[in-house]
Amino acid sequence: MSSLNEYAELIWKITDENGFHSIGRSQVEDIALMHAELSEAVEEIRADNIPHYTLNGKPEGVAVELIDCIIRILDSLRQHYSELDIDEIMNEKIEYNAGRPILHGKRL
Repeated sequence: MSSLNEYAELIWKITDENGFHSIGRSQVEDIALMHAELSEAVEEIRADNIPHYTLNGKPEGVAVELIDCIIRILDSLRQHYSELDIDEIMNEKIEYNAGRPILHGKRL
């Protein structure tokens, strides 16, 4: 697995097989769940936990919570914008960002 499009497809398939798409969440609800994953990452930092550990067989830590957010993002992109090429958009955005001025023109 090497592309975001492939990950999005796999993630969507897994979440669909586990019944999560039958709930009928809106895109706004999806984004709220992404925010929840980021909040969980903040709590891992506040607890001064190591970035990645396993607790009772479950991956935990700030790195895992950030990955959970990526999973939710890719699932949402596949769910709501399946016609888009995520890899192409990512490459376009990275190329654009690379050409931006330092601090995007903000003062130091």
